[in-house]
Amino acid sequence: WSYGNVSCLLHPLDQLDRDFYDDSKQRSLSVIEIMIKNNNPELVHPIITSLIDTKWKFFANRILIRRFIITFLYLLVFLGTTILQQTRRETTEDENDMKSVSTDGKFYNAIHKIIFRVGRIIV
Repeated sequence: WSYGNVSCLLHPLDQLDRDFYDDSKQRSLSVIEIMIKNNNPELVHPIITSLIDTKWKFFANRILIRRFIITFLYLLVFLGTTILQQTRRETTEDENDMKSVSTDGKFYNAIHKIIFRVGRIIV
């Protein structure tokens, strides 16, 4: 309808963006899929842009942040376990010309082994 210079349009959303969970039957492409496939700038309309922005804000943004955090934590664990595995132990020579390996103590060694094992299980 329109009243003066104010008009209201009703767009069928089922043709703009189809449900992607229903893969059991052959279906026609939605408008967004056609835009992506053809890369046609003439199809870009403010309604399509607002639909994509809304979908990004409510769905894809959360998925991206969640995947980034999981990947970042994975890389931190991988880096930590790699560094802990390659730490050098200090060697000293005593008066009998025998080399001995010293570490910072049993507590450090136990923590090192626990973190290393947990990291290797995750990685």
